[in-house]
Amino acid sequence: GPLCPQCGVNIDNDDNGVMDYPGDPGCLAASDDNERLSNPVACGASMMVRQLPPDGLVMGELTPSSTSSIVSPCGGGGGAPAIAFELHLSTNKVIEVSTDDALTTADTVIDIRGSDCMNMTSHIACNDDISTTNEKSKVTAPLTAGDYFIIVEGHDSASSGMFALQVKQFAGEGSSCAGPADCGPGLVCRVALGA
Repeated sequence: GPLCPQCGVNIDNDDNGVMDYPGDPGCLAASDDNERLSNPVACGASMMVRQLPPDGLVMGELTPSSTSSIVSPCGGGGGAPAIAFELHLSTNKVIEVSTDDALTTADTVIDIRGSDCMNMTSHIACNDDISTTNEKSKVTAPLTAGDYFIIVEGHDSASSGMFALQVKQFAGEGSSCAGPADCGPGLVCRVALGA
């Protein structure tokens, strides 16, 4: 039906000759709402790019086998271990991205970038340390519908280790809402004049 996710509708949505999970390599699960396969060099030839799973939760490890040449305003880059995750939004959202988890052992930097990942003008938001005593990262950003990259990287080339990434999505500006809990951080739910 029209509300089913792309990876479970028996249609080749991305016109690559295969359809749906497990046949389409762009599908992480039948519940995945996007068949597109990531551009493996979107954020540079040395950085691995993966699709963000539908639940937004990723466990991984920063190692020298995947590094960033992108210099983030918050740190990282310059050969630091890094992995990029594709995020596809069909509507406006407020996203909260965090590595603030007991399983995260690496000193992380989070960088949110637009679809032209390598271009310095595609930088949207970043965070290095949550506080002076917490080397994990957390950033909240309002995003319009479109394609984005979330880069999890080490603070420097020596910052390797495990990370737990959580990406939460909240209703964005202009979305319908039933109450305050539906809204992303920084937004309020209100009835439009005359509605």
